[in-house]
Amino acid sequence: MAEVCMENYDAEFRTTAKASDILGSSREQAATSILLKQIPLVVAGSFGKIFSRNSINNALLGVELPAVMTEKGGSSWEQKVGEMPPMQEIIAYGGLEGW
Repeated sequence: MAEVCMENYDAEFRTTAKASDILGSSREQAATSILLKQIPLVVAGSFGKIFSRNSINNALLGVELPAVMTEKGGSSWEQKVGEMPPMQEIIAYGGLEGW
């Protein structure tokens, strides 16, 4: 799954994404394929319920930043996110499997 992660959106993703990169996407991709690509964090304007649940189950940290939805490509900004959501303990234990 890691070899074809995001392939339908970016054919070059498999060569440009590196371990420890931070992925910004609001697409509902399988959390496991993102994790297999060794990307531990997804930042997006919002997440679908299915993606959010799969992320928690598999210990993929997701941070919702609504500003992402209004930004144009190439923009950058700083954003403090405060505490992680209540499910951070599940993520710290490696997802529901490790819980």
